[in-house]
Amino acid sequence: MPPPDVPEAQIGFSDFVQDHDGAVRRHLLFMSPHSTSVCTAPYAFNVQLAFRYLNAQNITPTFTPTGNLKLGDTVFPKIRGRTGGYQAIDTRGHQLLLNYRAVTHPREIAQQATLTQILAGQVNPRALRDRVVLIGITAPNSGDYWPTPYGMALSSKLPGVLIQAQMVSQLLSAVLDRRPLLWVWHPAIEIGWLGAWSVVGGLLGWRQKFTTLGVGSLGAIVTLTGLSGILLLQGGWVPIVPPAISLILAGGIVHIQYRSENPWRKKP
Repeated sequence: MPPPDVPEAQIGFSDFVQDHDGAVRRHLLFMSPHSTSVCTAPYAFNVQLAFRYLNAQNITPTFTPTGNLKLGDTVFPKIRGRTGGYQAIDTRGHQLLLNYRAVTHPREIAQQATLTQILAGQVNPRALRDRVVLIGITAPNSGDYWPTPYGMALSSKLPGVLIQAQMVSQLLSAVLDRRPLLWVWHPAIEIGWLGAWSVVGGLLGWRQKFTTLGVGSLGAIVTLTGLSGILLLQGGWVPIVPPAISLILAGGIVHIQYRSENPWRKKP
C-alpha cells in the first residue's frame, strides 16, 4: 500500500507482464484496475516517471482516436493478440514490445550507487541533475529478480528496478532520441514475405544441379538473415526461420519434381 499522504496521481503500479517461459519481453504502460484490486493506479510506475520528466519539457500525454498513447510526435501502438511470434496472448491494458538496450551486460543500463556511497557523500550531486533517479533493491535475496531475453539463469536475471529503468529508457528515448520501437508486419505482409522466399527457393531448384541448388540456397539464407538484421536495427521483428524452411522445402520439391519429369537429363 502506498503512503496515505501521497496523491493518487503520483502512484504507479510495478507489475510486469511475463511470457510463458517467465521472461519479461513486454512493457505494460497502463490498464484498468480491477474493482477488487487494492492498487487503483491506472499507470505503470515507469510511465509516471516518464510523464513527469517529459512534462518539464512541455510534452504531455495524449491519445490517438484508436486509443494509442502519444507523447509529442511519437505514437506507442499497443500490441494485439497476434503480434509477430505471439499468438493469442493476453493483451489487456496497453502493452508494447520491450526494446531492451544493447549493452555488454544487462545491468549496465544506468550508473548505479549504493546507499552507503550516497550517505558517505561519495556521489556527485551534479551527476543526478536532469536525470531520472530510481531507488530500489538489487540484493539477490530480495525476491525481485526476473528472467529476461538476456537469460533465464539466476546470474542473468535482472532486479525489478533495472527492468523499470529499461522501460523508462524505452519511453524517453523513443520521444527524445527517436529510438525506434519494436514493430511487426501485418499478417498479410508476413505471408507475402514467406511466399517470396518460397518463390526464390523454387527458382533455385528449377533446372539446377543439386550442388548448385545447395550453394544457391545457402546464399539466399545468408541474404535473408542479412535483410532481417537490417530491419531489426530499424526495430522490425520479422520472421527468419519460417522463410528459410519454406525456401529449402520449395527448392527441394521443385528440384525433385523437375528431375522426375525430365529423367533423360544427366544426373549431377
